Amino acid sequence: MKKNNCEDYVKNFIKIFNISLDEKRYEDLLLNFVYIFDITQPLILYSLSSDIGISGVYNA
Repeated sequence: MKKNNCEDYVKNFIKIFNISLDEKRYEDLLLNFVYIFDITQPLILYSLSSDIGISGVYNA
């Protein structure tokens, strides 16, 4: 799997499992994807965290 597709994986996973944007589970899921896909690109993390309104996720 390519790193540049990780945002799509996260968003699709959220849609499949109907995870609400304001649930703590979403933040945990995002952080797990960061770990699983070894995401080190700040712009991707910033984009994901901005979309869901979680400040500081990209610094985790």
